[in-house]
This record gives sequence, structure tokens and C-alpha cells, in this order.
Amino acid sequence: MATEINPNNPSSLTEDEMAEIQRIQAEIDLSSSSAISTYGNLASSGAAIDALSQTMERAPTTSLAGKIAEIVTKLEEADPRKVEGKSNWLTKMTGADLENKVRYQVSRKAVDTLLEEADRMTARVVMLVDQLDKMIETHAEESRGLRLRIVAGRAYLEANPTAGIPPEGEITFDNPRERFARRLTSMSALLSSHEMSVAQMKLARGQALDMIERYHEISSVLVPVWRQHTLALVSNLKNSPESIAVATKAHESLMNSLAALKGNA
Repeated sequence: MATEINPNNPSSLTEDEMAEIQRIQAEIDLSSSSAISTYGNLASSGAAIDALSQTMERAPTTSLAGKIAEIVTKLEEADPRKVEGKSNWLTKMTGADLENKVRYQVSRKAVDTLLEEADRMTARVVMLVDQLDKMIETHAEESRGLRLRIVAGRAYLEANPTAGIPPEGEITFDNPRERFARRLTSMSALLSSHEMSVAQMKLARGQALDMIERYHEISSVLVPVWRQHTLALVSNLKNSPESIAVATKAHESLMNSLAALKGNA
């Protein structure tokens, strides 16, 4: 891997980069206004920034975090202990036992549906990571090109102290050398913007990967256990205190893990 190009430290350049800089220098023409204006232009820069903004605005990590919050809220309603309780002639007469059971079934089914939706959202977060990988690679390549052109431009001005300076005594309203120097300054600002964008993308990628991994751990271990024990409750007309206790433990483990994930999202 080549050492990162530092525009302020040309000694960090490799032989291949030095050769590329010499090629760029040979093409610099301060007698051409258009050549100065377009020096170091990145055709995809505007589109890349727009794509980054849209990606961040519609980040599926936000949607997944919202869905997890819904699941946690619904889990509070689907507490297995709500089907616990001793039956007596009044609860049997009023149908309270059956009503509690039905309410639990509805809440439990709602949680199951939300978990399936969260699974689909997680797949979109995986796609986001792939998209960010490509954008990071594109920005890194563009940043490299900018650094090379900044170094080449500065080296050109240093090696050619009279290039672009209007002839002495000639009335002119243009100073190509100054315009080229300003162009290099603008490119340095664009390079800083690219580096900030890459940092933002890497942060978003890291957060997305963390959410994917932690949600997969929950969905592959805690969710199946929760489904197994809660399904047993809704399948039986009479539930022992032991079965309710086991289901409650699985329920609390799932809810606590999702709440922690929501808090870190």
C-alpha cells in the first residue's frame, strides 16, 4: 500500500506518483483560461456529494432503530405474566381469563410481525454498507487525484516562477498565475471536504455494521427462544407457573437486548 500523499510533504510520494505528477505538470498551461478553470475538476464530485446526502437522509439504520423502538414498546404489552393468574368463578363467568389470553395472543402476534419487518430492514442496512463501501472507494480515489494535482500545481509554480505573470508594462486585467494559485487553494478546500465526507461515511458504515451484527445476534438466538416459549403459552389453555416463568425470562432477555440496541442506534 502506498503512503498517503500529503500535499504539504511531497517527499511522501512513491516513484509511480512522482511519474504521474510529472505527467500532470507537463499538461499545465497557464496561457489557457479554460485549462486553469478546469484544472483538477472532478466530474463526479457534485453527484457524489448529492448521493452521499441522499444516502444519509434515507439511511435505513434510522428506520431500523425506529422499528426496534416499536418492538420494545409492543413487547411491554406482550408480557407473558399477563396470562398468569388464578381462575375463579368470577373470572370464568366474565370471561376475563379468555380476554387476557386473547389480548396476549394479539400483542404477541404484533411483536412477531414487527420482528419480521425488522429482518427486512436489516437487509436494507446490509445494502447500505455495500453502497458506502463503493462511495468510500470512489472518494478515496478522487482524493488521491486531487492530492496529486495539488502537489503538481505547486511544484509547477515553484519550478516556473515567471509562468502566468503578465508581461511587464502591458495593460492587462488578468493574472493567470494568481488565478491558478487560487485554483489550487480551492482544490485544497475540496480535498478537505472529501476527507470529511469519507470520515462521515466510515462512521456511518461502522454504526451500520454494529447494528447489523448486534441485531443478527438477537434475531438468531433470543428471538427463536422467545418464539418457542411464547408460542407454547398461546397454544395451551392452562399454563403452569413454570412455563410462564420460562417465557417471561425469554421475553425479558429479548426486550432488554433490543432496548440496549435501540439506545445505541
